[in-house]
Amino acid sequence: MVNPSDPVPARALPGLDRARRASTHLLCALPLVAAACGPILKGAPKSSALLTVVHTTEEALPKPAAPPAEMVSVGFVPSPTEGESTVVVNVKDAEAKVSLVTSTKRAAVNVEGKGAVAGGAVQAVDLDTKLLCARTPCAFLLPYGSATLHLEAPPGDGWDSSTDLYDVDVVPQQAQLVTHLMSRTKTTTKRKAKESKGLVADILLESFGWTGITVGVPLALVSDDTRGAGIGLTVAGALMVGLGVALYDPGATQEDVHSFRPSATTMSPYPPR
Repeated sequence: MVNPSDPVPARALPGLDRARRASTHLLCALPLVAAACGPILKGAPKSSALLTVVHTTEEALPKPAAPPAEMVSVGFVPSPTEGESTVVVNVKDAEAKVSLVTSTKRAAVNVEGKGAVAGGAVQAVDLDTKLLCARTPCAFLLPYGSATLHLEAPPGDGWDSSTDLYDVDVVPQQAQLVTHLMSRTKTTTKRKAKESKGLVADILLESFGWTGITVGVPLALVSDDTRGAGIGLTVAGALMVGLGVALYDPGATQEDVHSFRPSATTMSPYPPR
């Protein structure tokens, strides 16, 4: 005979059993969510930890003033023949190589002066050229009409090497002086990349942690006998993942500034007046 005062066995309360199972699932799910969100909240993805991340900002410097035309000493000034005139080139900020553009297959870059290729837009160029002089200042002869000079300067004073094009009109019986200031580019680092730290410890802790979670969740769900061990493994794994994420410092992104300075040119008679 059943005594009404005796407690009812837990199996006779199906609502309590369902609540216990739901709470078990919740305990298993929460560590998983926390472990998965850890790397996202930390910031940088682990795949980029071994790389230097560089953020580059473009800076357009103002166009410099036209360089003054000054008398320049040239070793040899050739005497013009019929149909030719003398052109003298002086590059103020470099010893540049000067060539004549004989054909243009695509649009030109950093062009000053007149002509269909003028404009100064940075685009791809495919040129055929003929060397006029290896180092400025220099003088050479060109036939009457329009010509495009190809100026190439080596790196210097922190600037990269650069190439400019300049259109000239070669006129009869008048020597001309081209005084040029090269367009320039350079890249400066405002903030160096900070070295990442704790990567090895993070990899090891997360590896063991995710293994514990992977093993613990099925154990917690498969039966009542293994539920306690499964929850313990899951919680311990999640803690290891969180500790690994906390120890890892992905470092700082390198900040670079890429600067561009336009060219400037003065065309005048030679010798200058």
